[in-house]
Amino acid sequence: MAVKNAEKLINYLAAAHDYVSAAKIEKQFNISRRTVFYRIDQANQLLAKLGMAGIQNERGVGYLLPEETVTAWQKRQQAQPGQNHPAVSPQKRLDAMIWSLLTRVQPQSINNLGDKLGVGRNTIIADFKRIETEYPRLQLTSTPKGHVLAGSEEAICRYVFRQLSQDNQGVIATGVDHLTFPAIDMDMAYQQLGKLEKGINARFTENAAQTIIRCLKFRIFRISLGHRVTNPDTNSEEIAAVTSGVIPEVEKLLARNGIQDTQELVFFTEIVLCSQVDVLNYVKDEFKRKMHHIAWAIMLRYDQIAGTKINDNAFMNALSIHLYSTYFRCRYRFTFEMPLLDAIHSKFPEMIKFVQIACRPLEIVVGSPIPTSEIALICLYFISVDDSTQTDVARFVSKSDNIQDYLNADVLLVCTSGISTSAILYATLHRQYPLINFSRSLGMANCKI
Repeated sequence: MAVKNAEKLINYLAAAHDYVSAAKIEKQFNISRRTVFYRIDQANQLLAKLGMAGIQNERGVGYLLPEETVTAWQKRQQAQPGQNHPAVSPQKRLDAMIWSLLTRVQPQSINNLGDKLGVGRNTIIADFKRIETEYPRLQLTSTPKGHVLAGSEEAICRYVFRQLSQDNQGVIATGVDHLTFPAIDMDMAYQQLGKLEKGINARFTENAAQTIIRCLKFRIFRISLGHRVTNPDTNSEEIAAVTSGVIPEVEKLLARNGIQDTQELVFFTEIVLCSQVDVLNYVKDEFKRKMHHIAWAIMLRYDQIAGTKINDNAFMNALSIHLYSTYFRCRYRFTFEMPLLDAIHSKFPEMIKFVQIACRPLEIVVGSPIPTSEIALICLYFISVDDSTQTDVARFVSKSDNIQDYLNADVLLVCTSGISTSAILYATLHRQYPLINFSRSLGMANCKI
């Protein structure tokens, strides 16, 4: 027990990468000040036996594990097979905790999770609160034997899909890759995915291909534990109404891996439809025309707001193809995340507003607001045809513009004559066409072109 306590303290200091006060250690492990000093002494004795530099103490500041010791300690941890190691950041630790709850048959106690992750009870309790707040659909639940995730299988798979999309080398991706069952050969998995692509006449992006394969492996594992999808958001008839040949090909993929369940089939088809593609030809003509018209409307609305003149068939085709996946993700409530999207939000905030307003036609078809992550993805297409965005966005909406007004409008009004003329134009059109929702006029004089 003494060695384990020393290791927990070393793990905690290694993850901190900065000075930690005795008070924080006391609170972290729920121990007395006297025990803090005792454990520091134990930890230094263990480090000395391993030939590593001990914990440094800076009076009035706290305790620090030297960087060379952090590196040596982490290498030692990685060299010990079968051991669960602490995450290097709070988010990774949270992901590791959720992964542990998803892959263990028995409920997980606070002490058990603390031992696995190398942290104290208070940290685990705080992380539980984060899970409840940030991932409410997972439904973290306390039982007499420990904690479990009681959310629906669909909610759990959506979480996994999101994490895999966000980081294909993260905790969840690594966890799926190291699942001992099923033992899927990755070369064989890519061959199977290639058959699916050929069958539906599509080509997935590399990240999407990895996500689909890992989702398949995760589904096989969860089914082996007795967890199956029930009552997915849609049905095969609804999917078949807008796509051609997708369900039969997905059915073949699942059957090759021992899954023969109608609801699993429908749900995994949702995953396929929500995945990013470079090329596709599996949507029916009527739906294809509908999405092409929406892409055209988005482009025209963007031109109207930003003062651009986009006339590029390649752009239109690429945007149309992208909108298929966007539509399905919004329709089936799959959240797509990429680290790049945060950078787009921070670097191009004005363009985000432009695209959000321009996407009103898509929002109407979907029946709900378009998530900001999807707006940022669509932004990439407009960035690609706007030379000014290589350094910054040259156009921006005036600070006084009511963005919500434009988001809810069926028709955007743009007037260059001034405030009075704009007001007259709005009043006249609103009176003549009371059923049409016009925006307040966006005066181009207020936009820097």
